[in-house]
Amino acid sequence: MILKYRKKPVVIEAIQLTKYNIDSVYKFIHGEESIKLVNRMAEERWEMYEDSVRDFGLKLKTLESDGETQTAAIGDFIIKGVQGEFYPCKPDIFKLTYESDNENSWENIIDYYLSCNDDSKEYNRQHLINFLKANYNAPNRLW
Repeated sequence: MILKYRKKPVVIEAIQLTKYNIDSVYKFIHGEESIKLVNRMAEERWEMYEDSVRDFGLKLKTLESDGETQTAAIGDFIIKGVQGEFYPCKPDIFKLTYESDNENSWENIIDYYLSCNDDSKEYNRQHLINFLKANYNAPNRLW
């Protein structure tokens, strides 16, 4: 007999990998101390690492991959699992599986996006609003 099961409600931490936040993703995966390593890393080597991630994705060793790596592409979410492991998740699957557990999360996303991009703040704000309207159910009260 086949039984039905409901996934336990577990709060996870996640960050979406973008072209602009590779250092934040690196810190998320490797911890606060890793930023000291990044700061010591020659700027040229770090730029080569970022270019590699943009071009070929971010390699992650996961519990399920048996020592092999899984690749997170730009746009994928990096999820910290219940055992402290990290794994990639495509945006459409993430959207279907998870909902925000953060208060004022849209405001946090906007603030974060604006803080990690070098272009003009107003252009970034409008670009982000258009993206959120097109891809998520962001509340209209934000704009």
